Amino acid sequence: MKELNSRVFIVNDSYKHCYDDAKPFGSPVRVTVGNAPIFDPRIMWEIRDVMEDFTSNDYVLLSGHALLCFYVLAEALRRVSEAKILVWGAKDRTYKVLTITRKFWEYMQSEEERKWVTGEELEQH
Repeated sequence: MKELNSRVFIVNDSYKHCYDDAKPFGSPVRVTVGNAPIFDPRIMWEIRDVMEDFTSNDYVLLSGHALLCFYVLAEALRRVSEAKILVWGAKDRTYKVLTITRKFWEYMQSEEERKWVTGEELEQH
């Protein structure tokens, strides 16, 4: 649960959602708020500024547009080798912690993964 001085980086804070259940994991930090400009390249600089002191004690709470979640997770893994993600479990109405490692992230960008995603491997059989 909460580590010393841990924070919860909320990808996209919305007035429609209550994040009180994430408080046990740390103090909230709003990365973006409301209708963020997902197609404007400057959003990455804004995300970098907010996450400047992101550490391995912190969490990323996935919320908002998938591109924003991707940008924030990419920035987190640029700063630390393992990022803890809070994912809402609708069934039991609690946050689950999922850890993504930089090594996994790099694997997903590897030649092996690209073959699988593009279907090149299937075409060879």
